Amino acid sequence: MLAVLLTAQIEQDEFIDPMSLDIPEALKVLRIPHESTEIPQSGLRGEGDTDILASEENVAGYRIQLVSTQDVGLAESVEQRARELFTEDVYLIFDYPNYKVRVGNFLELKAAKPTESLARRNGFPRAWTVPSDIEFEAKNEYYGE
Repeated sequence: MLAVLLTAQIEQDEFIDPMSLDIPEALKVLRIPHESTEIPQSGLRGEGDTDILASEENVAGYRIQLVSTQDVGLAESVEQRARELFTEDVYLIFDYPNYKVRVGNFLELKAAKPTESLARRNGFPRAWTVPSDIEFEAKNEYYGE
């Protein structure tokens, strides 16, 4: 019993310098959007590059949320209907414990509003615009890309 009390009083150094850990460089640069539940398989770069997405960048923006539910079947049916209704990208996101269906990649709030209105007119009365990390492909206007 005395040994337990003595060892409980020993001060512990709990600081760990992350740079001292032997972590492969490839793992240090891996960036995954917080909404994603999968590691991207395409667009991977070689060793020495700093990001895994070759042409897209994740930036702060907005998406239209159509539904948030714990019923995966309902979420999948809403996703399918949304793909038929909207020309924008549709995302089925699992954010424990809910499945969320979101539409679009909008940089500005005012750009998202017409899609929100379209959703409300077409059977999604609770559709609303939410802040979200979005996929944004940078265009080089100088070269016409």
